[in-house]
Amino acid sequence: MGKDPLYRPPKTQKAEEGRTTQTTVYPHVKASGKFPGKNPRAQKAHLYAFKETFLEK
Repeated sequence: MGKDPLYRPPKTQKAEEGRTTQTTVYPHVKASGKFPGKNPRAQKAHLYAFKETFLEK
């Protein structure tokens, strides 16, 4: 059979951790994949969403 060309080995945990330490992103934002980066207006929206999510409860 040989190796399946579509097979991708799972990413290691270390690579994932290295990516998360570079940018400070709250877990729910990182999971949604919508974190804007250095856009200040979008960061304001991001902070607002953070408050809505965590401080309302």
